[in-house]
Amino acid sequence: MHSGVPRPARRRRRGQGSRHRRDGGARAGRNLLMTIARRLAPLLLLLGACAKREAALPRSVAPTDEEIWIIARAGETSGRTSTPHAPRMLAGTTPDATPLALERTDVQATVIGPFAALRVRQIYAGPERATEGAFVLPLPAAAVFHDLVVTLGRRHIRAIVRAREEAEAIYAAALRSGRVASLLREEDGVVLGMAHLPPRTPIHVEFSYAETMPWRDGAWELVVPRLPGGTVGARIDLDGLGPITTVESPTHAIRQTTDSGEQTSVVLREPATLRDADFVLRYAVDAHASPGAVVVSSGSRGTVAALVLHPIAAGGRPTALHLAAIDWGTLVVEDVPASNAAVNFSVPEGRPLVLRARVLGGTPGTVRVTTLVGGRRRTRTFTAVAAPAEAVDLLPVLWASDAVRALWPDRDAMRDLALRYGVLSPVTALVAVDATAPSE
Repeated sequence: MHSGVPRPARRRRRGQGSRHRRDGGARAGRNLLMTIARRLAPLLLLLGACAKREAALPRSVAPTDEEIWIIARAGETSGRTSTPHAPRMLAGTTPDATPLALERTDVQATVIGPFAALRVRQIYAGPERATEGAFVLPLPAAAVFHDLVVTLGRRHIRAIVRAREEAEAIYAAALRSGRVASLLREEDGVVLGMAHLPPRTPIHVEFSYAETMPWRDGAWELVVPRLPGGTVGARIDLDGLGPITTVESPTHAIRQTTDSGEQTSVVLREPATLRDADFVLRYAVDAHASPGAVVVSSGSRGTVAALVLHPIAAGGRPTALHLAAIDWGTLVVEDVPASNAAVNFSVPEGRPLVLRARVLGGTPGTVRVTTLVGGRRRTRTFTAVAAPAEAVDLLPVLWASDAVRALWPDRDAMRDLALRYGVLSPVTALVAVDATAPSE
């Protein structure tokens, strides 16, 4: 697990970091601000540029005493490590800042086929005295962060997505007006500046992210990062989109409550063990009994359909699959082949096929998929199922994150799509403002 605030992005011009270190030593020596500068040198260059701007405060942000928090991506790639680490709250903004005690964590995961929606609620003990702080949230490499709410006493702060340029303008205007503000970047996860943590006041954090789970050694695999302390609760509601044959954890003892052959709920037999190691859950389905499924997720971020074809075998051996055609029925989709269009898409032996498509209209119904296996043509029919209420944003968030990156280098199109679906991207930022009225 990393300690302190993650390092800034590695991609910088030659000599840039050393130049900041020399200037900082000449100006302030061991001054605390320069300690932060050495860790966030590229970011401070950005903040300096923002501070020089004289742009007016955007109309969407009225001048109040509220604080502004901004989260931004570090560059064109997320820069995350492939291994998740525990989220933590720091009483300070330097690498050696003291972590606040984590009192309780509740993890709720909803898994639908290869897709996972996770909501985490945490309570941290407040610092002994008022201080600045940072919330560090390292996410799995494939995770898409899309929601964050922090409660400090009666202050409720929810993050929203804004274009990166607008976020920078808000920050610059806040600097000129003397308001409290933070502009931090995403690296190895999300880092959120926490201004004026109140003394001895519990800090409640709730965040959500989505991911497409990796397929490893014949099973889908979900990893829940370990937690450094406190009381732990974890529950995973699993819909395999087919008869579940295996549910196991190589890291923890689990207990299952089976609702049906395709659905089960998993909890830890000893929840406290999540403090010792990442919780890895693996599951597989019977591909012969259920070769695949179509799931539709519809919420405030739009509607997306996903086609999942489980790995197939012939004669007991894994077999490659060639997708020949898709008939989406009454669904009107884009960004994948339209109904009855020819498809040229092959899947290596022993691997699943996962396709996501934005839905423009129609109602979920019957979807027909034609494949070629060993030279033989086969058409299968699937009835689309709806994602549960707690995962309505799951597929739209995952689809939008991939679609935004596919638009590179058209930054305008990337920004428009990221704003429409409310996802963090190289051209957008998450801006959090205090939602509690000053008079409350």
